[in-house]
Amino acid sequence: MRRGLGEIHAALLAHVVDYPPKDANGALAACDELASIIVEPVETLRRGQLTTSSTVKSSEGEKLTVGLSTKGASLDAGLNESSQSEVSRTSTFAVTTEDKAIFPALHVALNKVLQIADARLYILFDEWSSIPHDVQPYLAEFLRRGVLPVNRAVRH
Repeated sequence: MRRGLGEIHAALLAHVVDYPPKDANGALAACDELASIIVEPVETLRRGQLTTSSTVKSSEGEKLTVGLSTKGASLDAGLNESSQSEVSRTSTFAVTTEDKAIFPALHVALNKVLQIADARLYILFDEWSSIPHDVQPYLAEFLRRGVLPVNRAVRH
């Protein structure tokens, strides 16, 4: 399916380059957006494992010293206190990629390119029978759901 969409993208890009519309930069940007939808697989993040650990350390101490000497009395007092806190968290995610078409995104991007380029999309099959029989139903369903809902795709 991506190969067929790649052919559509290549034809639209050639049309924009050969016959630049008023907003040529917008049309090229829309072609890039369409290309990213066609080429990039869908990534899904799934949470795998969540580990949380917490450590609290503390220590306290007091010190008092009294002494006498020939030079005079001395008093030494002090307070010693320390505390430490440590928190660590670990999260693990599994990233899965799927090779599938997201039809709403495809409709929006394809329609945007066709509208900015002021073009219509025609898809012609020279020999439908040359397409393997087991692939034909999938290709037909893909065209029905992926291309035909676009207003500027011509249906005859």
